[in-house]
Amino acid sequence: MIMLPSGVSGSLLESDEPSLYGVFNGGILSSPDDINLRSGDGVNYLFTYNGLDFNAEYTYSSWKVYNSYRIVNSNDIEIICTALSNEHPVPDRDYISYRTPADMTFEWMQHNIAYNQLPEGNHWKYDAQNVDLDPQDQGRSFQEIYESRTGNKLDILEIRDMIIERIRAFLGL
Repeated sequence: MIMLPSGVSGSLLESDEPSLYGVFNGGILSSPDDINLRSGDGVNYLFTYNGLDFNAEYTYSSWKVYNSYRIVNSNDIEIICTALSNEHPVPDRDYISYRTPADMTFEWMQHNIAYNQLPEGNHWKYDAQNVDLDPQDQGRSFQEIYESRTGNKLDILEIRDMIIERIRAFLGL
C-alpha cells in the first residue's frame, strides 16, 4: 500500500486526470480480455479502461492510442499492449521480428514522461498525449526521442528543476 503525504486528499485518487498514484499501484487489469478491444473495420478500435472508452487506430506496422497519457500504470499499459499486439503485431525496428508488449510499454511510458514534463501550450505536449507505437521509436528513451525531434540537447538539470517544482506544488510546499 502506498502512503500519501499528509494533506493529500483521497480525491486525487478518484480524479479522471492521471496522478502519481496510478504509476505505482498494481493496476486494475488482469488480462487482455479486461479491456474489451473491439473494431468494426480492423483499423479503428475501441477499448475500455477504468470505465472510459479509448480510441486506438491500427495502420500497417503501427498502433496509435489516443489520449494515452490518461493511462499511467505500467502493468495495465503492458496488458493493453498485449491485447493490441495479439490483434495486430507491430514489427520491430529491423522489420524481421515483432515488438514485445514490454518494449511497447516502455515507449508509452516515455510519451507519458514527455506529456507530464512539457508546459501547457507546447506543441510537443500535444503530440505526446497520443502514443504512436511504431518500429522507429522502439527502445528509444524520452531523451533520444526529444533530441531527434527537436535537434536540441536535453538539459537534465532543467528537467530536474521542473520535477522538483511540480512535486512541491503537488505537496503544497
